[in-house]
Amino acid sequence: MPISTWGAYIIGILGGLFESEGYTVHGGFGGFVAAVPYQFYPITAIIMVFLIARFNINLGAMKEYEDKARDGDDISKMDTEVVSEDEVKGTKATQWNLIVSISVLVLTTLFLMFMAAGFQPLAFMDQDITVPLFFGGVAGLATAIIFGLFDRDVPPKDLAIVSGKGIWGMVKSAVAILILAWMVAGSIQALGVGPMVADIISDSNIGVAFLPLIMFIIAALIAFATGTSWGAFGILLPIAVPIAMATDPAYMAAIVASVLGGAVVGDHSSPVSDTTVLSATGARSKLHAHFISQLPYVMVASGIAALGYLMYGLTEIIFLSYIVLAIGLTVFVYLNKAVLDNAEEEVDVEVDVD
Repeated sequence: MPISTWGAYIIGILGGLFESEGYTVHGGFGGFVAAVPYQFYPITAIIMVFLIARFNINLGAMKEYEDKARDGDDISKMDTEVVSEDEVKGTKATQWNLIVSISVLVLTTLFLMFMAAGFQPLAFMDQDITVPLFFGGVAGLATAIIFGLFDRDVPPKDLAIVSGKGIWGMVKSAVAILILAWMVAGSIQALGVGPMVADIISDSNIGVAFLPLIMFIIAALIAFATGTSWGAFGILLPIAVPIAMATDPAYMAAIVASVLGGAVVGDHSSPVSDTTVLSATGARSKLHAHFISQLPYVMVASGIAALGYLMYGLTEIIFLSYIVLAIGLTVFVYLNKAVLDNAEEEVDVEVDVD
């Protein structure tokens, strides 16, 4: 989603890299959007969510936790409840408070981008989203505050307090990570690491067809070790873009997507990732239980995505990669359904014997 802090960060990095490397096919925003169809891991993961829910697929530790929970003994649950802060509750809040605020954010951002493009649709994709997104966020926040002011049960002082806490939470986490990641990216560019690695690959026997797969794996390992996908973006994008330029610019979108997708793989599976910690905390689950129960699903989705990148690298036909993803997901469901049916038959036999 380009209209997000995540998207704005990546678009900002890509815009600077494209300009410095002389890549004129896309700007930062256009390059981000062009990479979306090659995001094989996120695509696979989203589809897997529905398949897992539809066919009740429980892998590894998840099956043990599910069985224990059905018996009334949820061993994955936190031993102590997390005490949350007092919430600000109004009496007039409806779903429109959220819908209108988010709509103002999106529409303001898009309007400012169109205005910067001179209302030329073809130039829209090449606009910098950072400034429009900032003012869109301010407009969305102002809209939410206005809704709160119309609710007499919400004191204006509380609106200021919760807004301040939210801003401070972003400053001490996301903003800090952003600044450090930008510093790392700038250092990598200044040291010429990207062109150096590109020269090494060009002089080696590594075929360009394997680059998306290789970058996908490297990004996953770095994000897993560091616990942050944002840091992996800052480290690898300044290396990946020069590599694509030095080998074959036609692979630019796929290589960028492989870095983004691989970093998300590491972020999803790392026990030290803020994504993992916050997900466990929000679900009132033990961190260890959440980590070991989600890991098999991440490995399956990332394995299928890796095959997709390999297929694209060998053929340069994205449709064939989608076929590989579909086959991988089908096999995943079929094998788990076969295992489940076999387990049910064994249970039936034991009951008959008893």
